Amino acid sequence: MKGLFSYDSPLGQVLNFIGDLFLLNIVFIICCIPVITIGPAQSGLYNAMRVLQDREDDSSPLKAFFRGFANGFISISVTWTLFLVFDLILFYTMAMCFDYADTGLFIHWAVPLVGLVLSIILHSVITVFHSQFQCTIGQLIRNGFLMLISHPLCSLAVTALTWAPVIMLFLMPNTFLQLSPLFITVYFSIAFMFGVIVMKKPFKQLIDEFNSLEEDEKTETEEN
Repeated sequence: MKGLFSYDSPLGQVLNFIGDLFLLNIVFIICCIPVITIGPAQSGLYNAMRVLQDREDDSSPLKAFFRGFANGFISISVTWTLFLVFDLILFYTMAMCFDYADTGLFIHWAVPLVGLVLSIILHSVITVFHSQFQCTIGQLIRNGFLMLISHPLCSLAVTALTWAPVIMLFLMPNTFLQLSPLFITVYFSIAFMFGVIVMKKPFKQLIDEFNSLEEDEKTETEEN
């Protein structure tokens, strides 16, 4: 019986894994409270989920979270905040379109809606990309667009997992309140864990392309 609940037993490992999910979810929510730190918090949680899924990596998922949170903090914070401001402008524009729909003096509401959806997708792709590669603000935005174009289904899946609670808050507030204990305790850890799985293949292809380019450059240098 004692061996059943030992740290190295299958049950002990499962309980430890669940405990890590709960802890990381709560730490993530706390780090999101200042709003402008949501981007670094998302990158940190993605980093922690990669460590948690890697059986060969025995480092602390909590340390991995704060390592991902701190790495490139300024670039991802500024990028995420810029997109948030852009989202709010598009949302306000869309609301104004509905108010002036009968006058014919304003653009159709579908235009800012499409822009808003694309911006939200880029939000999600940029943070998961930043957790894997350290980039400048310009590189983050450019690589986010490239990832969206080259892997649209994966980008949509990551977006749906990331923003489901926010969408539910606006469309189904009563359901959101009923599920709020789930969001507080474990949802984001599970959602970001699936996000890491979804983006694993696109990132592998990207890393392979980088390695291939480096090998080509090295070969050209040796030939010269």
